[in-house]
Amino acid sequence: MTKCAAWVLLILCCIACCLYFLPRGHSKNFIKNKIEAIPVTDRLAIDTFFRIFLLKSAGAYTLFSDKPMTFDSYFDPFAGEWTSLCRRSYLENMQLRKGWEAWEKYQHLFPSHQFLLQSRRLNSNQVELVLIHKKHVIQIMKQHLSDFQKVMGEKITPLELLSRYQKGDVALFDLLKEHHGLLGILLGFGKRNAWLYQKRERISEDFYPFTLKTHPYPSPGFKTLAEERAYYQNTLTGAFTHENSRKCFKFLYVPGFVADPESTETQELQKKYLQQRSFIHAIYSHGNFLETTLKRLSGE
Repeated sequence: MTKCAAWVLLILCCIACCLYFLPRGHSKNFIKNKIEAIPVTDRLAIDTFFRIFLLKSAGAYTLFSDKPMTFDSYFDPFAGEWTSLCRRSYLENMQLRKGWEAWEKYQHLFPSHQFLLQSRRLNSNQVELVLIHKKHVIQIMKQHLSDFQKVMGEKITPLELLSRYQKGDVALFDLLKEHHGLLGILLGFGKRNAWLYQKRERISEDFYPFTLKTHPYPSPGFKTLAEERAYYQNTLTGAFTHENSRKCFKFLYVPGFVADPESTETQELQKKYLQQRSFIHAIYSHGNFLETTLKRLSGE
């Protein structure tokens, strides 16, 4: 080896070492520095937003585990009439709204290739918030592709669905043809549970006759709509009804959905989500909440 070649090799080795070691030392405080650059008021609003969306609305199971998607929404009381259908308190609803508006100003600082976190306006005064784990959504859609093609057409693919939502302005439920079964599958509630919920909603009683909602026939296997409604009422219940399911780790809720408690599918989901809750709890127990969240979201 010539002296010149030796020097070239030495320089290349130095560059390789820098590329290997410097990003790690740099990334250690990279997210933290970005967070601290955000004004305190907005930073606190963003922190509160993620605490509600991830810990109370189960978004942490999408961020840190295999729940494909998390869906939530907030009402904007200044854009329309306040609705009694909002299940959260007025204060928490406003915290979610203000937190999202703050996040929109700084989300470009934390780009993500693995996740989508987007909002869409559902109606004049309601905005949806959706967190998508791209890989897991693709996996579960492939697993249940026939269900999606049955409702959305044979040409639909996982990548096309993601692209439509990411690049379009249509709300998720509208994109899914207002099908509770498909939405439930994407939310990680299980195929049987999702389809039972879809069937229950199809024949739900219309409390507002002026909408002209009609269900002229029961599903196969039922003689009357009343019989079918009674079946769903007796079969579907909260997936986590035991008192300890939410109180074990008070700040981290389990996913909320209705399910058939006797089915193997539900029992496996219950076991899985309780195990994942312990895992996520351990992650958040060792670090700053917002920093831990944005490191994961950004893939750091």
